[in-house]
Amino acid sequence: MFEILTIFIVYLISLNLAAFLGVAFLTVFLQFKKRGQKSGQENLIRYLDKIGTKGWFLRLNISYMCALGLLAVANYYSFFDHSIAYTITLLIAGIFHLSFKYQKRIKRL
Repeated sequence: MFEILTIFIVYLISLNLAAFLGVAFLTVFLQFKKRGQKSGQENLIRYLDKIGTKGWFLRLNISYMCALGLLAVANYYSFFDHSIAYTITLLIAGIFHLSFKYQKRIKRL
């Protein structure tokens, strides 16, 4: 019973921590993009306008899944006792979490 509770808590913490890390990854990506474009802020603003809402959504989801993947690998070695089933289940839970948040947001609009 304790193992199930521990896995559940690790899943909850990992899903929420991945959201924060995903935003941090996206921020780092934008900083690299800004430095890559030598002329600075004007080109970055033009780039952000060009990608639009769908582009933002796609980049945010990709950064979330990258962060969740890193957390899944860390949990594989630390909490899941090298169980690939728990790791894959965490990634699937992250996909369902993203799709649920997306559907909830669409209904509000």
